[in-house]
Amino acid sequence: EGHGREDVFEGIDLSRSVGWFTARYPVCLAAQADAGATIKGVKEALRAVPNKGMGWGLIEAQAGQALPRPQVCFNYLGQLDASFGGLFGLAQEGTGESFSPDAVRSHWLTINGQVAGEALRMGFTYSPAIHTAEQVESLAQAYRAALDAVIAHCLAAEGGVTPSDFDIDIGQDDLDRFLEEIL
Repeated sequence: EGHGREDVFEGIDLSRSVGWFTARYPVCLAAQADAGATIKGVKEALRAVPNKGMGWGLIEAQAGQALPRPQVCFNYLGQLDASFGGLFGLAQEGTGESFSPDAVRSHWLTINGQVAGEALRMGFTYSPAIHTAEQVESLAQAYRAALDAVIAHCLAAEGGVTPSDFDIDIGQDDLDRFLEEIL
């Protein structure tokens, strides 16, 4: 899910508009054995989504029920600290439950991420009819461990460029070989 506040089309200035222009779209992100290869693959897969997902809703509406519903929705809300300033800020009080326990969910699992208070916060919303609290807690701990491994890789790694960084038609393996030769 994207929020449409980033530059997608030339000549469209959203700086005087209010709100988000949500774009939901499916994307398959494949994990690799190596953290660096996974990061590069995810980066390329996300950059390959046409117009940052705008337009998928039209395709989805035309297809109706013919398309399978994804079981997981991942939603990164961004750096919320940067969104507020001056008189306004995030409330410190809890908001309570976002959904009724009896509500029909559009996804089996929803993961919402945000940066607030200079910390990444991840929330996992699930249906107790499908998952137990222990299963989701186990998933959250595995997610944390994987994220820690990615952070450790990024702190130790050199580079991480991919073909879309250069807007060239070349595969990742060829780009890596070329960079090894010139560096």
